[in-house]
Amino acid sequence: SESIWQPDISPCDAIKRETVEDEKTSMAKVYSNGTVTIDLNWAISYSADMVMSNFPFDSHNFRMCFELNQLTTEEASFQLSPFIDPAIKIFKVNNEWALVSLHQEAVEEQYGVTIYFECTIVRHPNFWVNLIIIPAYFLGVLVITGLFLGEREEEIEASINYGLAVMMSITVIIGILAEGLPKSSSLPTLGYFVLGQLIIVCVAVLFVVVRREVKNVVIVVVRSTQKKK
Repeated sequence: SESIWQPDISPCDAIKRETVEDEKTSMAKVYSNGTVTIDLNWAISYSADMVMSNFPFDSHNFRMCFELNQLTTEEASFQLSPFIDPAIKIFKVNNEWALVSLHQEAVEEQYGVTIYFECTIVRHPNFWVNLIIIPAYFLGVLVITGLFLGEREEEIEASINYGLAVMMSITVIIGILAEGLPKSSSLPTLGYFVLGQLIIVCVAVLFVVVRREVKNVVIVVVRSTQKKK
């Protein structure tokens, strides 16, 4: 395909473009009606702003474009790959993302045709739900249940130690989030959930400690009152 004329195609505002396979060895099909088909496989990197406030239930809209220099809209036609059917609601991109919509538009510019792509992707939240949300929820339920069931001094002491251990576990979860999430100016939904769990556990442990101290003070006062009588 090296000897066949090809239109000048360049991605707009791309950070990097890599050829997946050597263009010199790519195959070309020549039909009897004069149609020539050539496959060009590129890996293109774009930079896009992502709003992480709804993480891990977030979706993002992106806009990409390709320039076909020295061509008009009559000379350049565009068709989506049959493997990407817009009628299908969800097209799997990888294990983390799914493509839910893809639209294209060809616009004639001063020096050629620019093809614009507008796509929407959504994140698969299963990984974060199973790794963070479910464990943090059950940890919170267990610690609150354990804290308020004990009545004897030994049980209360064990419950407090368990609550402190759960607090350490939640801080480990926060560390996982801090490493896995991109830095942003706002805390994502998952961050608020984990932070809320930590606050609830802290309040529960503090309440049990205060209740134990108040109970001990009341017992001492009652005993001293009985002795005076």
